[in-house]
Amino acid sequence: MIAPVITIDGPSASGKGTVAAIVANRLGFHYLDSGSLYRLLALYATQQQIGWDDEDRLAELAKHL
Repeated sequence: MIAPVITIDGPSASGKGTVAAIVANRLGFHYLDSGSLYRLLALYATQQQIGWDDEDRLAELAKHL
């Protein structure tokens, strides 16, 4: 079975995360804050001294988060 996915796009600080969390809760879906994942990957990559242009290493790093 393929899980349904809903995405919400918009400018920073426009309430996307709040709306997404409410919608996910009401529909019984899981909520994934992708912005937090990007920030976490950036932090971990910086700590591991992986360059932003090293796509292969960044992808590998992301697999283990």
